[in-house]
Amino acid sequence: MHPSDTAEHRLPPRAIPLFAVHAVRELLPILIVALVSGRLDLEELGFWLFAGSAAVVLGFLNWYTTRFAFLPEHVSLKSGLLFREHRQLPWARIQNLSVTRGPLHRLLGISHLRIESASGAGTEINLNGMTAAQIDDLRQRFDALQAPAASAAASAGSDALPPFKQLGTGELVRLGLIENRGLIVIGAAFGVLAQSEELFRPLWEAIESLEAWFPKLSADASDPVGQALFWGSLLIAWLVVVRLFSIGLAIWTHHGFALRIDGDRLRVEEGLATTRQLSARIPRIQRVSLRESVLHRLAGRAAIRIATAAQVALNETGTQLRDVLPIGTPTDARRLLPVLLPGWDWRQLGFERLPPRALARAYLTRIPLWILAITGAGLHGAAAAIAVSTLGVLHLLLLFLDHYNARLGVDHHGLILLRVGLSRRAEFLPKTRIQARSLSQGPLDRALGLARIRLDVAGGGAMSWLTLPPLEQERAREILRQLELSSTSPAPTNTPG
Repeated sequence: MHPSDTAEHRLPPRAIPLFAVHAVRELLPILIVALVSGRLDLEELGFWLFAGSAAVVLGFLNWYTTRFAFLPEHVSLKSGLLFREHRQLPWARIQNLSVTRGPLHRLLGISHLRIESASGAGTEINLNGMTAAQIDDLRQRFDALQAPAASAAASAGSDALPPFKQLGTGELVRLGLIENRGLIVIGAAFGVLAQSEELFRPLWEAIESLEAWFPKLSADASDPVGQALFWGSLLIAWLVVVRLFSIGLAIWTHHGFALRIDGDRLRVEEGLATTRQLSARIPRIQRVSLRESVLHRLAGRAAIRIATAAQVALNETGTQLRDVLPIGTPTDARRLLPVLLPGWDWRQLGFERLPPRALARAYLTRIPLWILAITGAGLHGAAAAIAVSTLGVLHLLLLFLDHYNARLGVDHHGLILLRVGLSRRAEFLPKTRIQARSLSQGPLDRALGLARIRLDVAGGGAMSWLTLPPLEQERAREILRQLELSSTSPAPTNTPG
């Protein structure tokens, strides 16, 4: 199939089961309402016949009404049963081609192709059911349009390129031990359970049944030794479960991770049950983030994340290439940074410390909150007040270390915010990628002669903006002028006050 073909094409018939599964998700709210109202019963054969038949019929009709064409000017997609939609995406605006394959995709020998643009999720084109031959042909022609000089290399396939970085099972286990994804997922699950007394009661009863394992606690509930033994053991078990869950998530997400450099394009393949082939053009990278948390440093590892101009829907952010180096050695990071930031030797950049008034501002905004927290804890006893006071002192100490070690650098290539403390973090922002600049001052900032700069780049998510720590207002305005004069794509600047 050639992009110059004018004929419309349907997805292969083997994609019909995928459309049927999608139809089940669309029917799920209706089925839930019917079950709750008592109109349907899970034990009745009629329920399953109705749900299965409706899914098959709707899946077939959605497949039958979906047609696509690769035209000379754009990619065309027509879809919809009752509400017809005709979507067109010009070739020049295509940002990335992302390919995912779940278990059902692999069973059917097809893939989910997502054609992403830099204009937002609304201009995406999703083709769920493409064959490998169709995707390879499209990818080769897209690469030829994007970079004609590299079309010959692209035609050979990215798999022929030697991997820049691969991750084995050992590295993924280490990644699971470092990250806190398990804590986030399990915490969210507990939050859902806590919303329902009926769901949460069995869990609490299971915890209470564990008291039988601790004779001291069972004999005397007021015994501090027994209490400490029980809750300490429960905490250890909780940490073990969280880490095991994090390891499982890391293996599930990044199994078989391979990063390849294909000309000016990054290509990543990863995934256990669902394999993903993600790509991003290096010239479209908007921001680079280098992370070395405390656990990263203890393990001798680092991580790099990028933000590109492509935006995806909030429920599909996993299809965008972000983690170009989920975990690697500091040497790996130093090798990759020049690739992501070509022509920018940030190591020669001169750095400046943050003004002492920035630390004073942080203390003035946090100390009153800690005083209130300590006062409230004191109502429950001296032990609670001492515990909260200790946390407050540690927090203020970490603020001091973060401020003392923070550095800011600006040159004719870009801006970097470097924080070196217990957790190291470096944010790289090429000037030519900055879309908007703004300066803000609150009442406390004006009283201390400080100002904060916010820089926005293209793309979506938390990495689409960067707010700098408070700077002296004259220095902040100077940086804004420097960014505006040096940028090849000037953007409006708002400098109130």
